[in-house]
Formats: sequence, C-alpha cells, structure tokens
Amino acid sequence: MLIETWDTVSLAEQEFVIGRTKDVGAPLGETKEFDEPDFAARRAGAHVIPGDSHMRLAAPEQNGGQKVLRRGYSSPTASTRTPACWTSGCSSWRTRRTRASSSSRSSSVSARTTR
Repeated sequence: MLIETWDTVSLAEQEFVIGRTKDVGAPLGETKEFDEPDFAARRAGAHVIPGDSHMRLAAPEQNGGQKVLRRGYSSPTASTRTPACWTSGCSSWRTRRTRASSSSRSSSVSARTTR
C-alpha cells in the first residue's frame, strides 16, 4: 500500500480496515488499547470489527490458531528500509535514510567546524 493513498482514505474507513480506533488504538467497540476485542459484537446487524479487517484476520482465534508474528515500525522507518531487507531480511535494521542522514550530519558538522 502506498502511504499517499492511505492518507486520502477517511478516518472511519482506516479504522474499519485495521479494526482499531486510530486515536487510542482500542479494538473497535472498546475503549482502551489493550482491551480484549469482541469479535462477536454486532451493531446494526454488522460485526463491529469487520470480517475483513486486519485485526480480525490476524487474530489467532479467528484463523485456526495461526499467529501473525511481526515487528512494528513507524511509517517513515518501514518505508525507507532497503529492498534487500524486504525479501531476505537483514542482520542490521539500519535504513537508507539513517545512513544518508548520518553522512549528511557529519558533512554539515565538518562544514561548520572548518568555517
């Protein structure tokens, strides 16, 4: 998914896609981030947490006990990882941006100290 596309989607649609509120991260229909999701809850005949939401699809009790194991990243970090890391994994989680900013910081420091 392109982040630019995601940013154009309404807040309500983003919450339905994920299955959590965006402001506090609570499962839809709940109030706190770590509240247990109620997958049986319905409102107006529809599941409160949509059947095709990430939360429902990733929940072990909803997919035969399979657990989705992942490491969460903030959007800027996730979108700047090198392509080689995407397919083969990396022993170092450094990103192109981190490497680039490190070298630009040292260049700017050198420039300031030599003036």
